[in-house]
Amino acid sequence: MATTFPLLMLPLLVLKEIFKSMDLWSLVNLSVCSLKTRHAIKGFPTNVYVGARPNTFTISQNAATFSMNIEDESETEPSTEIVRMNRMAVRITRKQNEHWIIKNSVILDGWKLVMDHLLNTFQVDVNLEIVQERHLFEYLIEHPTKSRIEELNVTSDFINDVDMKFYLENLNTGELCFSSNQNKTFRFNGQFGRFKVFTCSPAEWITRENFLSLDCEFIDLERTSLTNEDINMFLKKWVEGKSPELSEMRVEIERIDLIKIMDGIEILKEASSGKENNASFHVASELYILNKDGLKGPFATAANTFMFEVSSDNEDDN
Repeated sequence: MATTFPLLMLPLLVLKEIFKSMDLWSLVNLSVCSLKTRHAIKGFPTNVYVGARPNTFTISQNAATFSMNIEDESETEPSTEIVRMNRMAVRITRKQNEHWIIKNSVILDGWKLVMDHLLNTFQVDVNLEIVQERHLFEYLIEHPTKSRIEELNVTSDFINDVDMKFYLENLNTGELCFSSNQNKTFRFNGQFGRFKVFTCSPAEWITRENFLSLDCEFIDLERTSLTNEDINMFLKKWVEGKSPELSEMRVEIERIDLIKIMDGIEILKEASSGKENNASFHVASELYILNKDGLKGPFATAANTFMFEVSSDNEDDN
């Protein structure tokens, strides 16, 4: 008769090495065996990346992926086994080793159950993609583990003013991406969260004050109501040493006028040459500006978009 191996009786250092050697699929499977195994895995933090949608999870670690779908338990296909998540018996169907279907009478409850299990077992970075499910975002930011939201993507035909304001104020890490329409009358008078990347299309609601208050590493704004003068004010602020985190910016406006954008700002030009197959060739001049800290800001335009990057002399040398 087969006997079980007393895994949790092993010395901690040995157990740690075993967990480190396990692939993602094995760790997830072990985590739902019992509360004890989940606690054991949690004791030796494992970093995973979770892509979450309203009824789907994709769990990644290095090149390995594991997916879970949440389905209503009334669906015709029956569950095949029961696993343990947060002291709860959960019915699942294994489609493949790396794909589970989680059965629950309420999709939202199933989503929270799975997310809670992941947050309480692993060190999690989350990419949350939602349409109008603000409650999922609220659940994450209020969760006691305070796991990092690496990216919040909101894609819908329309976002109401209350939800829009909530996202802008409450994401404090990672990337915030809107691909949604807003009310034409929407205005944001609050304080932006501390996100590193901000992309928005359309971005007609962004005022000069909003634009100047952005302090991100990457800014990408399409279909804005901003003007050449607004971009000019932002660049002057950067020249003074403000917006120190900025590394790249793209802003689409109705009509680009480079003279207005660069009014009062010294433009420098850098031309270089190179060789290929022993033949010299000329590289087009690069226009750039400098800030008081010596950072270099090359810029260019394409159609109605102004593009700006930040680099140091050391980066250019490399």
